[in-house]
Amino acid sequence: MSGEAFDQLISVNAANLSLDELEHWADVANRLRSQIEVAVSRLLSRVSQLHTQGSAIDAPMFAQTAGRLTRKEARATAERSRTLHEMSPLADRLAAGTIATSHVDAIAAATARLTDEQRQIVGERIDELLAVAEITPPDLYPRFVRNIVEQSVEDATLDRHERQRRETKLRKWHDKHSGMFHIHGQFDPENGSRLFAAIDAAANSIRHDQSALPMGERLDDEQVDALALVQLATGAQRSDSQSAAEVIVLIDLATLTDGIHDTSVCELSNGTQIPAHSARRILCNAAVIPAALGTNGELLDLGRSHRQANRAQRRALRVEYATCAFPDCTVTFDRCEIHHVDWFEHGGRTDLANLVPLCSRHHHLCHEGRWRLTIDHRRTITVHRPDNQHH
Repeated sequence: MSGEAFDQLISVNAANLSLDELEHWADVANRLRSQIEVAVSRLLSRVSQLHTQGSAIDAPMFAQTAGRLTRKEARATAERSRTLHEMSPLADRLAAGTIATSHVDAIAAATARLTDEQRQIVGERIDELLAVAEITPPDLYPRFVRNIVEQSVEDATLDRHERQRRETKLRKWHDKHSGMFHIHGQFDPENGSRLFAAIDAAANSIRHDQSALPMGERLDDEQVDALALVQLATGAQRSDSQSAAEVIVLIDLATLTDGIHDTSVCELSNGTQIPAHSARRILCNAAVIPAALGTNGELLDLGRSHRQANRAQRRALRVEYATCAFPDCTVTFDRCEIHHVDWFEHGGRTDLANLVPLCSRHHHLCHEGRWRLTIDHRRTITVHRPDNQHH
């Protein structure tokens, strides 16, 4: 459509038009609007490219200032630009007027929180998305897009999970020169999480039972893990004992019952995503451990009656914290000790609101080093040094 059509549109006298003529010029206006959107998307794509090269201005900021848009409108415009850039057939159909801007926005909204790999997978179904867009009213299209995105992501997750299962393997060899035995393995998320949890549980038992360590010897974490693996493999320590490792799956109720959706959570407690069908199978083989409630009537608040956190409290904390609660610490939860924010010896209660996991180093900082933690009702932790300066 040429600039001549634009000039004619802005000069037309609508007061003298018939209904058929009004429909014609409305169609012209829609097609011009679509072409403008495609042109704007090219401008914002260039802004994004410059931003990756060091420019301080990103696409939403540019859209807000240059386009005189609200922040919400600017974000939507930037997402539309990203979608048109990644799925070029959309831009062609939009410019031709066969689909509407709202169709593009539906795809942009449904793919906004996906990874680059996931968006690429959805993009492989662009022909299907376009075919339905051309015959579906904009108000009905978002539901179809969500179904396509959910199905594509679930299929991709399944494919990735199956690849991981096929790539699970273990190599072992004996180095005759050093006399050392070597093991190297890689495991899919489900089996790997079970193995790591079992090793961590056995290692914690070893740390708490000093008699299991060689006389007078102090082992580092890697050495304790190695000893734990040997004990598990040789049967010296049973993994099905009372202190056995637990694999916790985080899954929202809607995903559990109906399948994945826009805001699904389906992952192991360390953040590794797993397919919904795997989560359901795991839950069929074990009791469901809810994140907010203890099982079998176990109390999450013990007051002053007990110093040590019970299993239900540790489960709840493990769901909330994948690592040590100290800011930026990456030590995993299973290597942590449970710390009373308000010290037990100072009257602190063994209640969930007063408990956080801390690694050995930061636990020592709080007690021997006299660093101080505070925690608010949102469980935001603030750290103060011994001189009371904010850390």
